[in-house]
Amino acid sequence: MRMSLIFQDDSTLDVDKGEILVEIEPIAYELELQADDDVRKVENVQVVELGSATLRNQEDTPGLVATELAYVANSSMYWGKPRSKAMITALPTKVRYQNGTAGKNFKWGIVTKESKQELAR
Repeated sequence: MRMSLIFQDDSTLDVDKGEILVEIEPIAYELELQADDDVRKVENVQVVELGSATLRNQEDTPGLVATELAYVANSSMYWGKPRSKAMITALPTKVRYQNGTAGKNFKWGIVTKESKQELAR
């Protein structure tokens, strides 16, 4: 089989035999978690008081007392370093559970931090 090689400077070379190296790199990863996969590992747990309130009924009769507490919840997620030298750090990764629901998207091998404000009633 005859091949023509084209180089970056637009020069060409015709050859009768040779080897072609094709390098393929992924553009993203996708994980499908099975029901028996134990993927959650909690580390560095700190108990934090997010807020407090005193509920008081100052009437002589029973009454309904309620309050709302706003707080900010900080979290981080890390799926570790690639287990294979062929895996690329920081590629976008999607998580799907066996029942078809989607998990959080993240970048492989990079700590993902999240801060969200919530309201407890």
